[in-house]
Amino acid sequence: RAAVMFSIVIIGKAYAKNVNTYNILAVSAFVLLVYRPFLLFDIGFQLSYLGLFGILFFQPKLEKIWLPGNELLWKFWQLTSTGIAAQLTTLPISVYTFHQFPIYFWLSGLIVIPASTIILYGGITLFLSSGLPLIPHYLGIILTKVIWLTNSSLQLIQQLPCSVIDDI
Repeated sequence: RAAVMFSIVIIGKAYAKNVNTYNILAVSAFVLLVYRPFLLFDIGFQLSYLGLFGILFFQPKLEKIWLPGNELLWKFWQLTSTGIAAQLTTLPISVYTFHQFPIYFWLSGLIVIPASTIILYGGITLFLSSGLPLIPHYLGIILTKVIWLTNSSLQLIQQLPCSVIDDI
């Protein structure tokens, strides 16, 4: 899904100066559904597109609610508002499908959003440097550690008291 959307963004920016992100989201969903129509019923597809829509629509509005003067607090608020925005739009399907609500979604977002950015760019760099000596090896070690640290952090959050409301 991400690769299709990213490709459409690149193509759109190559042919037009102003690219509407909602249109890109719709076109990428359409392309995937033409290829595999039953993706419409896939929970991962639904959550991905709803989450991204929520980020595009709600995050800028949420971000304006609080304007901290401190740069570190500003970054913290941007990450938190992104998690809240995604949770707003995925909440109904998540509760309906999984019958639970994660209390610390905002805390996991503080870890997952920066880590996924590092993993994405690191993975692209790993792919592009695959023919070079040593660089891919050490980059692979670093990426493995980042992924392990991310998963370990999420497991710790999951073990916090009252981390999930069950049986909704």
